[in-house]
Amino acid sequence: MFCQNCGKQIPENVKFCNHCGAIQGGNAAQGSPNTSQTNTQQQRTQQRQSDQPMDEKAFKKYVTPYISRNIFLVMCGLTVACLFILPSGAFIYAIVAICFGIPWAIGQSRVSKQIAYMRSGGTYEKMLREFAASSSMLDDKVRYGANYIFGKGSGCFFPYKDICWVYRHNLSYLLIPIRSEAMIGDSKGSVRSFCRLKRNNSAGSEEVKALAALIRSKNQNVILGFDAEREKEFKKRTR
Repeated sequence: MFCQNCGKQIPENVKFCNHCGAIQGGNAAQGSPNTSQTNTQQQRTQQRQSDQPMDEKAFKKYVTPYISRNIFLVMCGLTVACLFILPSGAFIYAIVAICFGIPWAIGQSRVSKQIAYMRSGGTYEKMLREFAASSSMLDDKVRYGANYIFGKGSGCFFPYKDICWVYRHNLSYLLIPIRSEAMIGDSKGSVRSFCRLKRNNSAGSEEVKALAALIRSKNQNVILGFDAEREKEFKKRTR
């Protein structure tokens, strides 16, 4: 089963989530007075937080792949230095810089376009307020609120209603596993890497199940898992 609060997988029939401590099932309505009071205080605190939008700079730092940017800048510096010290090494550093610069540029472009779209619709401030009071899951690789879900360092954040497809993808090079990631297909027909998962098959599978369960609880029409039929259904819906 999955926690009703944070979405992580927990043992069957437990009273409390071992990740966030939330009461589960029918026990949630039968909490002690102290527990009810604590929950009420937490709700009031979250409400106060949600009245204050997250600083735009902090938000961008979470969703934009800044690690790639930092490595890109370091590699650019080494490339310039090698031009004067060791010209033969400049080519290698330049290639590495390009490899990290491209995902950073793509992620930054995604964020900028989405922000511009939300500003035009008047929903950007609301989204920032929700992000300020959002909860974390998957070791803070994902944050989520009532209407939006955010992938750390992927350049992706979505309203649940715009998510059409969720599945796990294993990326390999020459049969060597490199990383495992959660993929999300949106209502425009684009499929993007949303967050990295644990490479271990069982651990990564549990993570994507928790993510899928969270999104499914907000959007019953989402397609879960990958096979030819699901891919065909996604293309049919977004054509």
